Amino acid sequence: MEGGDDTQQLSLSIAETNKLRASLGLKPLKEAPSQDEQMRKRDEERRKQEDKEERAEAFKAKLAECVAGLALLCAACSRMHAHML
Repeated sequence: MEGGDDTQQLSLSIAETNKLRASLGLKPLKEAPSQDEQMRKRDEERRKQEDKEERAEAFKAKLAECVAGLALLCAACSRMHAHML
């Protein structure tokens, strides 16, 4: 065809492209996550990190409580041992 641009453009979604690729025995294309999905993932990671930090703080507090109790017990045992001598 002379003189004109008779090209047509075909546009397929990634899902449609993957269906076509599968029919040809090709690997599917990976879909990039949407901005909402990326934001959701970041929020989930942030919540997980905050939860991890909260659990670590709770563990530290419980450990400090146990160490303090153990120190009291050791002091009491030492006093009892001193009285036995």
